[in-house]
Amino acid sequence: MKEKESFFHNFISHNPIIAVVLGFALIILTGSFLLMLPLSNRSGEWLDPLSALFTATSATCVTGLTVGDPYTMFTSFGQAIILLMIQIGGLGFMSLAMILMIALRKAISFGERMLLSSSLGLSSAGGILALVRLIVICTFSFEGIGTLLLSFYFIPEYGVLSGIWKSIFHSISAFCNAGFDILGNGDSLTALQSNGYVLSILMVLTVIGGLGFVVWQDLYRQKRLRTLSLYSKMVLITSAFLLLFGTVFYLAVEWNNPQTIGNLSVGDKILNAAFSSVTMRTVGFAAFDMAHFTEASKVISSLLMFIGGSSGSTAGGIKTVTFAILMVATIQIACGRNKIQIRGRSIDQNDVHRAMSLFFIAGALVLSCTIAISLLCPEAPLLNILFTCVSALGTVGCSAYNIAAMSGICQILLILLMFLGRLGILSITLGIMVRLSRNKDKVSYPKANILIG
Repeated sequence: MKEKESFFHNFISHNPIIAVVLGFALIILTGSFLLMLPLSNRSGEWLDPLSALFTATSATCVTGLTVGDPYTMFTSFGQAIILLMIQIGGLGFMSLAMILMIALRKAISFGERMLLSSSLGLSSAGGILALVRLIVICTFSFEGIGTLLLSFYFIPEYGVLSGIWKSIFHSISAFCNAGFDILGNGDSLTALQSNGYVLSILMVLTVIGGLGFVVWQDLYRQKRLRTLSLYSKMVLITSAFLLLFGTVFYLAVEWNNPQTIGNLSVGDKILNAAFSSVTMRTVGFAAFDMAHFTEASKVISSLLMFIGGSSGSTAGGIKTVTFAILMVATIQIACGRNKIQIRGRSIDQNDVHRAMSLFFIAGALVLSCTIAISLLCPEAPLLNILFTCVSALGTVGCSAYNIAAMSGICQILLILLMFLGRLGILSITLGIMVRLSRNKDKVSYPKANILIG
């Protein structure tokens, strides 16, 4: 028994990223089996394995893409399974394991701390247990407050039991940036596009969940914005800029589009533009059919989904700070600077290189899957396929094409994109980069003169 335990500790100490991948895969497979059960489906029959796998992956990877309406497809038991996977995926399964170990007062090894940091997308295990405690307290507090506030609308609208369940489900779905809904109309939140109360609550929960656990900790410790770390300031500034940019853009481009916000009042237009700007980067709730976006809006939406939320959060994408570093590096290099500096601090060249690697790896994955799906579904508009693929990798959950009408191979490609997007491409490639760094070339070659541009 001790040998097996020792093997486990050694394995996760040396392979934390692989352990995270296997852990997420196990949760997805378990969830898929539970969703296949007749008990989970309103039809009372076994659900086909691919639909169950797609839904389980989308829930665990907090994406929100579906092959059908969750309310009409699944019973209360099935919806509960989906919600449990959303919570596990949002917090990180290792966070829940650490909570149990802390409750049982069990010693936590260094390898387990490294595994936890990898599951949260962090580069260091320092202070990880204090961070986990903060994550748990903040997560359940925000979700509880969200549930309470949403219940003031859902209980009068749907009755006590159904209203409470919908309040819990949508609060957790919004905070974990999952984008699943159980309103039963099959059109996400289109029935609430003029309900400023509900949409505002969902927006706030989404933004808080997308800021990241490290930013929470920094805000909790510093209390003042001026004393925050450079990272936290970059997250807040970039997030605010993207929110404002998206809102203004959607207002300008979709103002007269009758299929999106064109027929709404001025106040509702501003509300829905802001809601789209928030949800398009992280959660995937939709107050109107995204397929009716103008072509320009689909392009900008794809960019926002590609950027996503912040590191160590419930959101996906290449992350806000990655985007900020790339923009700053591009501008400063164009101005002739050799070193990248932000607010009196130098940015390590390795961070710039990792940001560039993440950008190109993510871009290559999206383009490859877009081309593959366009060849398999030639009748679908290319921009709609690109939109959906970026949404899958960014774990956003918006779709401009009917996923249920796609072939099995196309759905499997989207499953892979969701899986990679949630685990973090940078986290997966980090293990390869570490191994490569150990095998440095012993021979230095003369520098080559090459032409750029």
